[in-house]
Amino acid sequence: MQNEMSPYHPMDEYKQALDTVSYRDSEAFYAVQEQYRSEKYRIYDLGIFDLMLGGVIFLATIMQCTRILAAPRIVIVLLAIIVPLLSGSGQVVGLELSAQRDTFPSWADTLAIPFVGVIFYCFFSLLFSLCHLGYLQDCRGDSISLTKCPSKWLAGLIVLNLIFMVSSAFDGAWWEVFPSVLWLYYFASIGSRLHWGA
Repeated sequence: MQNEMSPYHPMDEYKQALDTVSYRDSEAFYAVQEQYRSEKYRIYDLGIFDLMLGGVIFLATIMQCTRILAAPRIVIVLLAIIVPLLSGSGQVVGLELSAQRDTFPSWADTLAIPFVGVIFYCFFSLLFSLCHLGYLQDCRGDSISLTKCPSKWLAGLIVLNLIFMVSSAFDGAWWEVFPSVLWLYYFASIGSRLHWGA
């Protein structure tokens, strides 16, 4: 369709500007993209983000938040393993979308380096999440906490996740919705067990 919004506008001028960019001049390449980028992908991503977040809020409402936070220990343990992997998968989706949308210059012909970064992220975030399972022992009276004030620590992590979600919302990073919500759920579930006992 002729009236369909293009990712860069005007497209002819954008292509001409790209032709003037020297090989491996990444700074100039991204400057041209920033100058001619339209709101097409941003509107698309924000729409998907809002739909996914709305679905999560709807499910949380009908299931009742207090019941959701009363998660069995096995669910929390599974979350400690699944959430870092899901979060890494979200980053892979973001990289693939960027590649499909020609966000990277032609000389960046491989995503191998970013993918290696995702692998390291998954490894360290998995260690991070598993360490927090020690808080579950506190519910039985054992003292193997990561900090002397676990409630404040967990509250800080929840706030950081909320800030990250707001940042993702501005960027329209819909692939970060479920991982962010599950990180929130994971830390909130541990916090609820520390507060009410289990």
